[in-house]
Amino acid sequence: MWSIQDSASGKTNTVTVPADGIISVSKPDSVQVWGYVNDNAVSVHHIHVKAGDAVHFKLMGTADTPTSVDFNYAGTSSEIVVPAGQLTLKENNMNASDGINLFTQPSSNMGGALGGGLGAGLVGGLLGTMLFRNGGLNGDAGVPATLPAVESVVNNAAINTALGDIKAAIPYNEAQVQLALAGAQADINGNITAANQNITNNLNTQSLANAANFAAQNTNLGNALSNITSTVNSTAAGTLAAVNAASILAERNAWAVTQAITNDGDKTRSLIQSIDKSNDSRTITNLANEISDLKNSSRLAEATGNITISNNNTATAAQQQSQAQQQQQLQYQILNQLAVLNADVQSVKQSSVVFNSGRMTDSGNQSAANTRVA
Repeated sequence: MWSIQDSASGKTNTVTVPADGIISVSKPDSVQVWGYVNDNAVSVHHIHVKAGDAVHFKLMGTADTPTSVDFNYAGTSSEIVVPAGQLTLKENNMNASDGINLFTQPSSNMGGALGGGLGAGLVGGLLGTMLFRNGGLNGDAGVPATLPAVESVVNNAAINTALGDIKAAIPYNEAQVQLALAGAQADINGNITAANQNITNNLNTQSLANAANFAAQNTNLGNALSNITSTVNSTAAGTLAAVNAASILAERNAWAVTQAITNDGDKTRSLIQSIDKSNDSRTITNLANEISDLKNSSRLAEATGNITISNNNTATAAQQQSQAQQQQQLQYQILNQLAVLNADVQSVKQSSVVFNSGRMTDSGNQSAANTRVA
């Protein structure tokens, strides 16, 4: 994702991260790395970024050979090879062209170094030696020192001193960080061990308490079972005696009940038999009446059927006679019409008659008038 674009400054390209995450940097001590999120300097141990942040780095190496630095973000690793011996003043966020005013209030980080050491030693030595020596700062005799030249010398000396302090402070700070991490790890391990020991002790104590409770409960349960057994045995003896007595009494009661049932049964059977005889007689009488009724009904139905058949036959005969009379009248009418038709045919035939008198020469045709008088 990242690569060095400016070899002089060691600046990488700017990458806009797509999602929230952490950028971790793995580097040797011989490489200095500066991280920037949205152009703001951040610590490079673990860089927390949000989606849309613009991130770039500056890398400078102090080793004699090229050194690799690994960047990891969202499971993607980027390896950058840092050239050898590229540490410059710019990458310490200090611009060599910017002047340092040693006479203003020093910063909190360099108060003792610059305010005390530079103020007494550097300023006194440089100003006393360079400003007021005969040759001046440029070695020309009789030429006084100028303010820009003095500022350049002072700035260069201050920068070199600050660089030395920074280079010396980096291993110390790294050692302090590692020491703090080791102490924190030791504290975490100690706390985990103590917590595990407490848990173990609590579990052992609870196990002992549970075992004691189980033993006491088993003892109480045994005593309770023994008492229950004694109670059951005594109760069973009493119950057995009561059952025997009840059994004898039940046998007696059963015999009495049997006798009563036998007597009642005899009486009941006699009553049932008398009832059955009465029912049988009544049933026989009813059946005889029903048979008589059925016979009467059969005779009535037979007579009614004969009457119905006779009536039907009579009606049928009358209807047939009427139809025969109608057919006979139709036949008479047809015969009359045939006689009339025959008379008409005869009259047509008689309209032309030839008379034969013996000799055909004397014969003549007689033409009758085709007239019919009705």
